[in-house]
Amino acid sequence: STKPKNNATEPGGLKVLPGNYKVVIQFGKDKDSTQLVVQDDPRFENRNNIKSSQKTMLIRLQKSAEKLNNGMDKLVESEEIITKINAQLKGETGKDVDSINKQTKKIEAEIKKIRELINGKELEQQGYGQIPQKTVINTYRTAQQYITNKMVEPGEQEERLVVKAEEMINKAVDQINNFITTNWLSYRTLIEARPTKLFKDIKPVE
Repeated sequence: STKPKNNATEPGGLKVLPGNYKVVIQFGKDKDSTQLVVQDDPRFENRNNIKSSQKTMLIRLQKSAEKLNNGMDKLVESEEIITKINAQLKGETGKDVDSINKQTKKIEAEIKKIRELINGKELEQQGYGQIPQKTVINTYRTAQQYITNKMVEPGEQEERLVVKAEEMINKAVDQINNFITTNWLSYRTLIEARPTKLFKDIKPVE
């Protein structure tokens, strides 16, 4: 997905355990703080052990998510470079330009393939509804939901789902790394071998 804007709302974090907390608010040079008491639902007995176990597994899962997010950022950077290259070559002709355009399409297709592995394929035809797809994101979200949906300590089922999500994320990241170190590197070599021409030849008026 696209990176958040500078003024975007910060994403929510994990829920805190019941206890005493110090909240600090700062705006510019001004700062203030207050004490806050977080209490659990009084209808239930102490569930800190359950929540702590869930939090530990969610943090473990989050590490893989950050790894995947870092890989996706690399793809975004690659696409931004491709956009600049296409803009620079717009209107130009020649064998070298044809060669670059051909390789650009191959690179774009490879990025699309990796994205589909992670996010799934976009349906081009309407009227068929949403076809279930086994993707990296779906596997990650399923593991996340199973951990938090029940107020019980994560067990063997949650462990299997987390392991599966980690395996699929690692596979996706390996594909991204392989793309960067092979085809993308060759593509960069091809582009940098072409002298950048910022000015067209302008002849005096005869």
